[in-house]
Amino acid sequence: NLNRNNNSYSGDYMKTGSIGENALINYCKSNNFDYEDLRHIKEYQEKDVFDAALDRIRYIYQRFDKVVVSFSGGKDSTVVLQMTMIVAKELDRLPLDVVFFDEEVISPETVEYCERISQDPDINFSWFWS
Repeated sequence: NLNRNNNSYSGDYMKTGSIGENALINYCKSNNFDYEDLRHIKEYQEKDVFDAALDRIRYIYQRFDKVVVSFSGGKDSTVVLQMTMIVAKELDRLPLDVVFFDEEVISPETVEYCERISQDPDINFSWFWS
């Protein structure tokens, strides 16, 4: 069955790694879900994750006058920073505002990396200490 707490699938709802359509319909009926609301689980999207994320960032730029990236120096915020830079260049919205909150427990390697990022002329880097 479909476990609502951790979104995991098991038992007869699993068929070679995906939910069988009949099992999904039956599950929806027995749990008062609208099948059409869950049908997107099986649909392929036309865009990959990268292009969809760029579209979301473009939307943010269209919707808001000021866009700021919160940067930690980690892998996830580095990806967000790089993707936002792509869109900012595309839309001629440079320099990109970036904020970094130094909690004074950050590794020396991360501090050095953030210092390098702060030197990019396309970035308006603000470094805050706690």
